[in-house]
Formats: sequence, C-alpha cells, structure tokens
Amino acid sequence: MPKTYLELNQAQDNSRLFVAAFLRYFLRICRVELQVFRGDMEMAIIAQAVAISAIEALLRDPKFKEEFRSMSTVVGVERQRGVNLMSIAEATGLPRETVRRKLQRLIKLDIVIKRDDGEYVMQSRAIQTQVSQGFIGTLEAETLRFINGCIDDGVFKAKGG
Repeated sequence: MPKTYLELNQAQDNSRLFVAAFLRYFLRICRVELQVFRGDMEMAIIAQAVAISAIEALLRDPKFKEEFRSMSTVVGVERQRGVNLMSIAEATGLPRETVRRKLQRLIKLDIVIKRDDGEYVMQSRAIQTQVSQGFIGTLEAETLRFINGCIDDGVFKAKGG
C-alpha cells in the first residue's frame, strides 16, 4: 500500500464534486484510449490487462521497480509474466471469444505477442512507440489535472492538514 499524502476532506460533503471531477477525468482518458485503440475500448481494456499482468509481480521487487521507472527501460518478452486467454477474460469481464478476437488484432498491431508457451505478453518495445509515449504523457497530465482540481475544490486535502 502506498503512503498517504492526501485524504478526503471530511469537513464537508464533497461527494458530488468528486463524482463530477472523476467523470470528467474518466471521459478524457476514455477519449484518448479510443483514439489510440482506433475506437475499440474492449481492445484497450484487454491490452491494459495484458500489460499489468506482465509486470505486476515484477514491480514487487524494489530493484526492478527502480529500473522500470524510466520509459526507456525495455522489458523483454522473456522477462514478462505471461497471461492466458481465460485469465484475461476473467480479469476484464469480457467473453472469452471477444478476448480471443481482440488479442489476435493486438498481435497484428504489434502490441501483444503470443509466446511459444501459449501465453500473452506485451511486445517488448510497445511502450516506447510515439503513440504510447503520447498517451502516457496525456495520462500523466490528466491525472495531475484531476488531483489538483480535487484539491482546489476542497475534495482532497493534505493528510493532517
């Protein structure tokens, strides 16, 4: 669990302000994902499930986490933890056949690969593409906009403040 730097402002009910801020944030992120994944939100969700499955266990290692910090770090196919079709379907809540079709499309787009063991991982340099870097930059900017907006509106406050 990460350290807590912000907390909800319990002095007043800001739940509607939070919901409005979150919906604006979520909508902006979804619009960017729709652009990146050519209008296919299910494909975006599946790619993200593969990506997080591939590196989540590795991130528990402080040495790897430090190495992984930079966008220039390439995580090779052999180093990633593979994930099978059924696990992706379960993680995303999407039907197995939909996941299978979308994975085939992600393979053709050179975003995901299917290893010899039958498991799926991210293409080694998928995150280093110009499109991915633009998406990540937008994601960072929108996340900061969301958090700062919630602080400005009094939804969040500094812990202990």
